[in-house]
Amino acid sequence: MNKLIKYELKKTFTSKAIYVCGGIGVLVAILNGFLSCTKGHVTGKSYLIGLLPGSLLSTLIAILVPIIVCEEMESGCIKTMIGKGYSRNKIFFSKVIVSNLYMILLASVSLITGLVYAAFSKTNFNGITSKYILNVILEMLVFMIIVNLGILFSVLAKIKGIAIAATIFCPSVIEIGLLALDVVTKKEIMSKFWYGSFNPALMEGVLKNSEYIRIALVSLSYNLIFLGIAYVLLRKKDF
Repeated sequence: MNKLIKYELKKTFTSKAIYVCGGIGVLVAILNGFLSCTKGHVTGKSYLIGLLPGSLLSTLIAILVPIIVCEEMESGCIKTMIGKGYSRNKIFFSKVIVSNLYMILLASVSLITGLVYAAFSKTNFNGITSKYILNVILEMLVFMIIVNLGILFSVLAKIKGIAIAATIFCPSVIEIGLLALDVVTKKEIMSKFWYGSFNPALMEGVLKNSEYIRIALVSLSYNLIFLGIAYVLLRKKDF
């Protein structure tokens, strides 16, 4: 398992795509800081919890994860890896670990860049409590859903381009359908159950404890469901 993780890390960090996406994340964080802090449009508290959702992180993840996961599937190297004695389980979980590590790294870089810019802009961060930090942690948990959804579509499609398109557009299509269902049924199905509504809610400010628990539990459920389906499919597919 350690050898596979090292292999995945080496492959990922020698890819040009990771540095292009990382550079975009930094530039967007700086731009966000300029528009928000330099112009004085938001408070430090609002800036902190809005930094990650406003950093294009979901799009960058949707692009990078299929590249990380699909490479051996497209080239046929996964058969060679299996032939060398690596089980599908180990291959799968090494990709899951590295993909989620990359998301955490990219989120951290965007967060640090944005906060450093805000510090130089002398943004006032007074009044930030532990709950604002909890907002940021839960935002990252939501981004983890996108990572694992990207893994699922990568296993389904086995082709980077299709997996990237599916990861970007399928959640938006579902979101539109749920919003329409909200209007028809006059119930808040979208905001209660679809993860796409969680980060906008977390960006608004401190929530009730029950809301934090709900978002955490539903987000964990999505992560487990998407990974579980991907795992079953990988074991059944003939690569």
